[in-house]
Amino acid sequence: MNNKSRVFGLVLVLLLMATMVFAQEYNIKGVNIEVTSEVNAERFAIANELYGQDITIGELLEKVFPEALESRKRNLPPDVYEKLNSEPMVWEAENDIAPTSEVIGHISYIYSGNPINFNSGSRVWLPTPWTTVPYMSALSTLTREGSFQAASFREGFWVYEISAAGTRPNPPSGRYTVTGNHQWQNRNGGIGATVTTDWVDQK
Repeated sequence: MNNKSRVFGLVLVLLLMATMVFAQEYNIKGVNIEVTSEVNAERFAIANELYGQDITIGELLEKVFPEALESRKRNLPPDVYEKLNSEPMVWEAENDIAPTSEVIGHISYIYSGNPINFNSGSRVWLPTPWTTVPYMSALSTLTREGSFQAASFREGFWVYEISAAGTRPNPPSGRYTVTGNHQWQNRNGGIGATVTTDWVDQK
C-alpha cells in the first residue's frame, strides 16, 4: 500500500469514527409523555394529589414522569442534572415569569373546543433558527380554576425546538390555564429556566 493509500485509508477511518460519535451524540431519544384522566390514569391521580404543593421539577418528574428523570440522569452531566431538577415547579402563573430569551424563545398557548388543545414550546432563534442546543425540555400543565386537568412533558437532546402538547377531551365550562415550565442547556454550558402561561374561557 503506497503512502497516498495509507493517508486516504486513515482519513476514511477518522471520518467513520467521527460519524459514529456524531450519531451517538445527536440521536439520543428524548422522552415524550402525556398524562390525563384517560391516558396514564394512575399518574394523573398522583399529579392531582401533588397539584399546588411546593415541590421541585425533579420531584414531580420522579413521581409522574419517571422516564424523564431517568433519561436526564443517563444523558446529562451530573451538575446539569442536579441544577435542572432543583428548579421549583410552577403550577400556575398570572404572567410569564421571565422575559423571552434573545437566543431561545418560549411560549404557551391554549385553544378552547372539544377537546381543549394546549401546548408549551421552545425554539432557538440565534445565531440561526436551526442551531441546536444540548438539551431542552418543556413541561406543559393544564388547570381549570384551581384544579389539575392534564400535563405533557417533552424533552430533546441536540435540538433547536421542543413542544409539549396535550388535550383535554369533553371539558366542562370554565377558565382553563396552561403553564409551561421550560428548561434548557446552552452550547456554552449555561443552564436556563423560565415559565410561560396562557388561558381561555371554555363555554
